[in-house]
Amino acid sequence: MTMSDTGSKVERKAGCNPCTNLAIAVILAWSAIIGASALWNIHLVRQSSFQLAHAEAICSLDKDMVYRRWVARHGGVYVPITGDTPPSPYLLHVRERDITTPSGRALTLLNPAYMTRQVHEMGNRQYGIRAHITSLKPLRPENVPDQWELKSLRAFAGKGAVEFSEVLTVDGSPHLRMMRPLVTEKACLACHERQGYKVGDLRGGLSVSVSMVPYMAIAQSNLHGMVFGHSFLWILGLIGIGFMWSANKKRYVEKTRAEEALKESEQRFADVVNFLPDATFAVDEDRKVIVWNRAIEEVTGILAKDMLGRGDYEYMIPFYGERRKHLLDLMWDRDPELEARYPYIRREGDSIISEVFCQT
Repeated sequence: MTMSDTGSKVERKAGCNPCTNLAIAVILAWSAIIGASALWNIHLVRQSSFQLAHAEAICSLDKDMVYRRWVARHGGVYVPITGDTPPSPYLLHVRERDITTPSGRALTLLNPAYMTRQVHEMGNRQYGIRAHITSLKPLRPENVPDQWELKSLRAFAGKGAVEFSEVLTVDGSPHLRMMRPLVTEKACLACHERQGYKVGDLRGGLSVSVSMVPYMAIAQSNLHGMVFGHSFLWILGLIGIGFMWSANKKRYVEKTRAEEALKESEQRFADVVNFLPDATFAVDEDRKVIVWNRAIEEVTGILAKDMLGRGDYEYMIPFYGERRKHLLDLMWDRDPELEARYPYIRREGDSIISEVFCQT
């Protein structure tokens, strides 16, 4: 086999070597890590749209509750009577529902529920935030709870929940609906004691519906940036893995060529030794038989195929009838007692030269 043939053989083997398998495994592991990170971040980005809408809903409900408490604390507020704010027919039992100022202005009383409804209508017109006040015993038919609000009220009454929220489709687009309970306070009794409520009773709830569309648009923009960043990081990892594979492949090819050259050298050595007229065998660094020539086959009656690869001093059995150390062992271990067994022995550099006579 020529050297060029050997090089081609090595290159063909390199196409399916442990370095390639390792590179594939690292690529799969790296892709799995980037994929898992991307999925987790996609979840966080999508969750962020809910969290932003949730924060807006909380702010809206907190504002409504503050306004209601302030109005209830003052027993209601008087505002001018207009087409948008007519006297409430549900406050006829209030003796001073409508008053006239000394200057002749006609005013009507707004209780917390009436004020809240007007604030909700303005918020819907200006900001698109829908809100609703509902009651277990509504005075206005419009305050009757819908199915989702009934589910929320059951959660408040049965589980003691202080908040209930879900993402639902409203008018064809996703909205976050959130509701908080309305619990009867002392200031509420002026209007609701006649309905049988006591302080601490669940009276109804305030709900708000916040569009998810603008927050989902923000999340989508963040999602694009996150996907780009992960893709860029994944490609950088692949480039690094490519450099690693190239370096490892080069080392593997060099190692394989060296091993091929060593095998060829050993084979040539074995071919030469095999045709020597003298009985000859050789062992490797692990002290296993690598050469057992034809002459020694004739002397021992043991074929090479039965001895090649044998170790543990088995090659001494044909000569001494037992496993024992031999002159070869002096190549690895200095042993004065063993060396004394051979009267004709001398060392020349890394070589040991001796004459041994064995009767077979």
